[in-house]
Amino acid sequence: LCSLTFLFKSYQDKASAPAIFTCFFCVGVASMLAIHVLIYVPVMWLSMFFFIQSLSFRTLGASILGILAPYWFIMPFMVINNRFGPFLQHISEITKMGDLFDFSSVTLSQWLILALVVIVAAIGTLHYLASSYKDKFRTRQLYGCFITIDIFTLLYFILQPQHVETCLQVLIVNSSPLIAHFIALTRSRFTNVVFIILLVLTFALTVFNLLPNHLITL
Repeated sequence: LCSLTFLFKSYQDKASAPAIFTCFFCVGVASMLAIHVLIYVPVMWLSMFFFIQSLSFRTLGASILGILAPYWFIMPFMVINNRFGPFLQHISEITKMGDLFDFSSVTLSQWLILALVVIVAAIGTLHYLASSYKDKFRTRQLYGCFITIDIFTLLYFILQPQHVETCLQVLIVNSSPLIAHFIALTRSRFTNVVFIILLVLTFALTVFNLLPNHLITL
């Protein structure tokens, strides 16, 4: 979320190195917890070129420095505390791929959350594509970025389902503005019904995830 916030601040500004550095610094910090977040870097570069229109040699360099900066800060600590081995092992995890289309690790709760988020994203995307001509050019560009990241995330989940948690978090962040566009700009009886159904499903799913595991099993 922080990364996208700073990315959008660089809109049509190819000299916005500070914003881009901060954007990719957030990505670098996230990658220290989940190294596969780095697969989004090429997608963000493409978004900078096609949608944000801020890609230049200067911002490209700032993005690379932003990703590396968290590792520069933590590397002395790892060396001093003799934890450089696990640190390198964490980085090497990005080269390891699981079995394709292996959904055995995905739980029922994750499937339900994913289904709801995908439905929300699909409704928001279809509504946006049908009514985008009413939006300002900048809004269309930013929403194009949301949709691109959502599609990439869904494809990545299909190929590597073991990263379902990371994919869900990214999908939720990018799908929220899409459904917000739908909710804020529609007034018909049908769209009101859809909103109520989504609200009920969200509440029911929240309750389901709060239930103890033994009750879910029953």
